[in-house]
Amino acid sequence: MPAKFASVDDFAIRAGLGTVDDLAEDVQNKARYALEAATTHLVSYIRTEFDARSVVDQYYVDIGELPFQGDFPKFYLSQGFVTTPVSSMTIRTSDQLPEVGSATAIDASYLRLDANKGTVLITGTDRLPITTLSPVSGDRYFAQIEYDAGFTAQADAFGTIYENAPDYLAEAAVILAKQIFDNGQPCKDGDATGANGCPCTIEHLITRYIRFVPSALKPLF
Repeated sequence: MPAKFASVDDFAIRAGLGTVDDLAEDVQNKARYALEAATTHLVSYIRTEFDARSVVDQYYVDIGELPFQGDFPKFYLSQGFVTTPVSSMTIRTSDQLPEVGSATAIDASYLRLDANKGTVLITGTDRLPITTLSPVSGDRYFAQIEYDAGFTAQADAFGTIYENAPDYLAEAAVILAKQIFDNGQPCKDGDATGANGCPCTIEHLITRYIRFVPSALKPLF
């Protein structure tokens, strides 16, 4: 089962149910499952996984095409909530997958990271020119980014709960869980960013944090 962004006790108080000790066991379990279901919906809404993981994203880079054109190329990572410090992030370039491990890494001082949304901007005009990439064919090049992302989870009385997650995820999880708890079913697709079903507070909380769809701009392997 997925981890929770808020505790059952916090949910019970926020939902007006009293403390968790006041609840019957079946109600406690219903609250737990509602919070876990809320996590699943947030994965879909924000478009990233939440569990801690090591990630290797591999790109074909077309110099001169979005999002790599101009002096400041940008990589859209497959995962958000990046935990690797930008100083430790590795971007390697190569023409063959087996050789990536020994390829030269781009100097991290030229990288600008949006950790929550998962974007990496290269700020040097000479950091990602054609001369630093090995061509695969014609003007097509290869790049690989390695990083860690997501949240660790610890056990609590009702499954597991994420550590060090942004407050807005806990707030959104409680709101979604209350909807699921009251209705006995999850919100429908689109409810989190619309006015049908979930309170408008969800839109206010989540919309600005929704990530791009990486494959919409440049596909990964």
